[in-house]
Amino acid sequence: MSSDETVRSDSGGSATAGGVDFQARVAAWIAAQALAGSAAAGISGLYDSAVLDVSCETGAPVDDCRVRLADGVVLALQAKRSITLGTAAGSELGKTVAQFVQQHLWPGHEHDRLVLVTSSDAASTLTTDLASVLDRLRKAPDGSAPESLFNAKQKKAHTTFVSHVEREWKKKTKSPAGPTSEQLRAFLAQCWLWVLDVEEGKAAEHNAVMLLRTTVVADVDRAGDAWNTLLKVGVRLSKTKASIDVPGLQREFAEQRIRLATVRDYRDDVDRLTAFTEQNLAQMNGELTAVPGPDGEITVRRAVADVVASRAEEGSCLVTGDPGTGKSAVLHGLAGAWHAAGRPVLFVQVGGLASHSAGQLQGELNLVHPLVEVLGQWSPGEPGLLVLDALDAARGGAAEELWRVLIQQIRTRLPLWRVVASVRTWDLAHSARLGSVIAGEAVVVADWNDAEFTEITTSFAALAELDSSSAEQVKRLLRNPFHLRLAAQLLLQGAQPSELRSVDSRLDLLDRYWQQRVSGAPDGGQRSVVVAEWCRAAVAARKLAVSAQPLLAGNTGATEVLQGLLSDRVLGSVAKVDLDR
Repeated sequence: MSSDETVRSDSGGSATAGGVDFQARVAAWIAAQALAGSAAAGISGLYDSAVLDVSCETGAPVDDCRVRLADGVVLALQAKRSITLGTAAGSELGKTVAQFVQQHLWPGHEHDRLVLVTSSDAASTLTTDLASVLDRLRKAPDGSAPESLFNAKQKKAHTTFVSHVEREWKKKTKSPAGPTSEQLRAFLAQCWLWVLDVEEGKAAEHNAVMLLRTTVVADVDRAGDAWNTLLKVGVRLSKTKASIDVPGLQREFAEQRIRLATVRDYRDDVDRLTAFTEQNLAQMNGELTAVPGPDGEITVRRAVADVVASRAEEGSCLVTGDPGTGKSAVLHGLAGAWHAAGRPVLFVQVGGLASHSAGQLQGELNLVHPLVEVLGQWSPGEPGLLVLDALDAARGGAAEELWRVLIQQIRTRLPLWRVVASVRTWDLAHSARLGSVIAGEAVVVADWNDAEFTEITTSFAALAELDSSSAEQVKRLLRNPFHLRLAAQLLLQGAQPSELRSVDSRLDLLDRYWQQRVSGAPDGGQRSVVVAEWCRAAVAARKLAVSAQPLLAGNTGATEVLQGLLSDRVLGSVAKVDLDR
């Protein structure tokens, strides 16, 4: 670190940097505005749009700082901490006006806003009189005479400034006539004088630190450190003749381990995604993540879950396995752990969404901004996690392309985000497109290992009896988490281990489950009809989740039947975001 980058934070969080010059401080102040987004008020009369990026020593005639705004406006800033109303061509004001004229005449830059930014240490003939002159000229009706607009001090400031303009205009255009009245008016309308007291301990520095504290950093005690970081950025931009945008600034903070709050413009969208994740996680609790037992749900921490968690810390990965091995439960645990730790995480059951395009997905999630933008501004600078359960549910067509492109965009544009997606073994082996969305070896979720299976059966005597007294084929069947769960449900509802010893296949086990939960229920005939209608609708839509409304239309008894199926967990509901915009 060079001597002119030495900075410190006092106990109140305000930063000091005696060697940081005025230009670098101005750049740092603008960078703070950029990070705050719409929470920054802008400067009345000068700009009111979000700052996209800031550049220093641009090589343009007005080269101290170039600020690009979201509404297309460009600010060209010349920074002078102290300046007087000099009349000579070689005075600081004369040289600044020469730069303004050259910038204005530069092709394509006639609409740049030319800003002399200074401090209260500058002469009042500029900070008060010239500033008022330029403001009044912008608001004055066409044809207004200066004599009718200004007092004596302002007239002097106007005359001095215009004299500099006319001299430089003649020089730059090689025209002895100078600018026409229309040209002069257009030029003056693009000139501003901005007083920014951004030096150590002054008002603008204090306001910048407060802005960082209230809208940018997650830890308010790091606001002073954040300001120091921006001061260093300002110094570096000036030295290297570089530019920086909002993502670049966020990366600077990440390198300093300064956590950022979600940008205000995106907070409502982040709240919606958080609620969506919470609803999806809550919906799956106990359904696929545990085995029902006589004393409540039996939850086992699987060894493969630790492998997936480790891979997610390193980067993106695919999770694969045969049907029923517990891929959803592993992903549920991963997303739940990130959410409990307060880390950015979005958990999506792909089969529960009907979108075929990015626009449809934005609408289905009830977002104001595109999903990738929201993820990028969700605690920027921190690693985030997108968990896609059953990506293979979107196999083929526009839906598969939607998720493939989304994953590609996240991995390209959001390097701190990881994507963890589950895909069945068969789909991964037979779809090159699915296999290519995330490079690297997929994590395989297999059946229960010996330790996991023993932990479950130790808590459920009937399951232990069934396993110990059954043929090898049944033992293998029970090692599958889905099959074991079905067997546990049957045992809990009165089936005896001796009745299940003859189960010889997955279909046989499902048939017994069907008899107990559907056809064997008091309203079994009606349940069979409703489930059959649901299956037809799901096949037609090629989705694992379909609307219940068509199933209920014109059938007054279907609502009660559907509630029974949901209560017995034959069917499950899908979480939807219901937050208002």
